[in-house]
Amino acid sequence: MFLRRYARQLQRGLVPRGTDWDDYPRRVNIGCGTDYREGWVNVDKYAPRADERFDLFHTPWPMKDASADYVLASQVLEHVPPRIGDEDGLLEVLAEIHRVLRPGGLLHAGVPYAGSNNDYNNITHYRHFIPTSFDFLDPARSRNPPLSAQAPVRFRVHKVHVTRSFRATRFFDSGYHMTKYLGFDLNWGRKRGLTFLLEKIAGDASQTLKAEPRIEPRARRGRDRHSR
Repeated sequence: MFLRRYARQLQRGLVPRGTDWDDYPRRVNIGCGTDYREGWVNVDKYAPRADERFDLFHTPWPMKDASADYVLASQVLEHVPPRIGDEDGLLEVLAEIHRVLRPGGLLHAGVPYAGSNNDYNNITHYRHFIPTSFDFLDPARSRNPPLSAQAPVRFRVHKVHVTRSFRATRFFDSGYHMTKYLGFDLNWGRKRGLTFLLEKIAGDASQTLKAEPRIEPRARRGRDRHSR
């Protein structure tokens, strides 16, 4: 029951804890394909049905600043080419999403898990993602704040969800037994995809970095045995 409810939530859209779905009325579905959603602004250049038609990989987009509360990018970001003009392609697309979102707006991105079957079964996948891929854009998560400050946009990472196939259990996945008993690493196909929920952080990157320093690991409880 919980898995079914969570699957429906993933399909509809995620929101941060303490907020409601109705808090994000202006919703945009970029690269919608056949997933046309009523009540959304569905964007796709080639889909049979869409509300707006333009190439997502040519910037700037014909959309106004801060015109959306929620942007869904399902199976889109992995197709972004390495370069758009003279800039990094993915950063250009993220910059456009950042511009279109209002302050505090959300980006719900679904991508294949790097190294999975879903990742390598399509030759048009230019990008590969792991759960920490967007930490670079979050001042509270970045492992290299000075380098992260050079990124053109800022997003706060709210949720990261890993989707797995049903055959990824030890009872049904032959790859599990091959790895355990024979040493063959055949388990890359277990992790199918990733879902990220990112919140737009407005303001200058350097100011944001100072205002939201990286969160350090929590100190261990109890007395240190070497402190005596």
